[in-house]
Amino acid sequence: MPATHQTIFQWQYQPVKTIQSHPDTGTYTAYGLALYQCENGLRQAISQINDISVNQEFVENLALQFTLHQLSPVHFLDAVLDSLP
Repeated sequence: MPATHQTIFQWQYQPVKTIQSHPDTGTYTAYGLALYQCENGLRQAISQINDISVNQEFVENLALQFTLHQLSPVHFLDAVLDSLP
């Protein structure tokens, strides 16, 4: 039986769903990203950016790309801002 290899990422980005409210648009569902640091089997929340987009797929893709490329937390906010249309 072949051995399986599971990659453990130090930085994990995960989509976060929130309900937001704005005086002009009312209540809406928004998606943001949470950043976790994983070391020695422990997962610790480091940072979170809410209300990045109302497009769930867009934010899920950001989470995947940031995790796969191990985006440094130092660049988290800039990378999110640079990704916006």
